[in-house]
Amino acid sequence: PTSPEFKEMLEFYNKLYEEGLLLPNFLTIDTKGWQDVMAASDSFITIDYLSRIDFFNNSMRESDPDFTMAYMAPPSFGENGVNKFAYSAKGVYGFVVSSQTKHLDEVLAYVDWMYSDEAKELLSWGRPGELYEEDAEGNRTWKTYTTAAEMKQDTGLQTFGFYQLYDFGGEMATFTEELRTATEEARQYDLQQQPVLAFTEEEQDVVNTIGTNIQTYVNEQISKFMLGERSFDEWDAYVAEVEALGLDQLKAVHESSYARVLAAQEG
Repeated sequence: PTSPEFKEMLEFYNKLYEEGLLLPNFLTIDTKGWQDVMAASDSFITIDYLSRIDFFNNSMRESDPDFTMAYMAPPSFGENGVNKFAYSAKGVYGFVVSSQTKHLDEVLAYVDWMYSDEAKELLSWGRPGELYEEDAEGNRTWKTYTTAAEMKQDTGLQTFGFYQLYDFGGEMATFTEELRTATEEARQYDLQQQPVLAFTEEEQDVVNTIGTNIQTYVNEQISKFMLGERSFDEWDAYVAEVEALGLDQLKAVHESSYARVLAAQEG
């Protein structure tokens, strides 16, 4: 949060805000308010899940056949920018087993099974022939479901706590051609996936204390920079303030964890 590139990004957001190209309440608007703005075509560009293409187009075209939300490739902002998105399809979560269970072996066997190809297949699509149909080329379609939300709510498939691995094709089978094409195009703009860091107990203490303090302070200050409440002439002072909170110590913790991950990957 102290690099020249980060400053350049904040200056760009400030420029958009000052020129009225960002909503006045862009930092506080909730999902319902954002949906209302998009549905009324009062905003021309946004960032959200690609599934919003079908979410808006399917509902809005009932009253306005010309309404279209479409995918736009990411522009390369900044002097050294690249037209890529950070890889975000990852989650830091997993199953936990109660120490009081009377069926530990069975529970652990179930959790192990969740990582198998059989589980991935069953918990993504259900039993063969029951919920979906498959043609001679192996293409699958749901028998009754036209949206992923409907399928998940009705069956529980692909919902948190019900899988460890799942076939995204099950969700894509509910997409319109517009959304399917956008999803396939977007993949070429993903940056390489970065490893999830695992910290030692001592490192986690640093992350929980120093890291939290830095994140809280940075969030407060970047809001001020973007809204013009703090001048960019004070950037050097801001950098010094963040460093005084222990930025170097936090960096060292992340670098140490990252080095361990790379060493483990290399075997």
